[in-house]
Amino acid sequence: MALAEQLSDTPQRATNRGPGRHRLALDTAANVRAYRKLRGMTLLQIAGICGTTPQTIQRLETANMTMSLDWLQALADALKVEPYQLVGGQGALGKANDAAMKARTELAAVHGAIRTLTAMVTAIVQEQPQDEVRDAPVR
Repeated sequence: MALAEQLSDTPQRATNRGPGRHRLALDTAANVRAYRKLRGMTLLQIAGICGTTPQTIQRLETANMTMSLDWLQALADALKVEPYQLVGGQGALGKANDAAMKARTELAAVHGAIRTLTAMVTAIVQEQPQDEVRDAPVR
C-alpha cells in the first residue's frame, strides 16, 4: 500500500474545538488562566511579557490555540511557575484547591460541633436558676 493511501486511512488529528478537545489541553489552559488571575495579571500584562497580543493569550487560555512547549515555557516564565505546574488537572493550583476544599469541610464540621455544644450549654444554663449558674465553680 502506498504511503498516500496509508495516510488517508489515518484518523485526523483532534482539534482544540468541539468534542475532540483533549482533557489535558483544557486543564492546562484553565491552569494558565487560574495562575494569571491568582497573580492579579491582565491579559494585556501577560501578553506584553510574552511578546504577543492579549487575543493570543485568551486563545491559549481557552484551548482555542494549541499550547506548544515554547508557549508553555513562555507562560510559565511570565507567571513565575514551573511549566509542570501548568500542565494537567493536578498542578500545584489543583492540589491547593483540593487542600482548601478539605480544610473547608473540616472547618464546617468544627463549626457544627461548636453550634451543638453551644446549644447544649444554653439548654443546661436555662434549666438552672441564675444564682446557681453564677456561683458555679469554673473548671
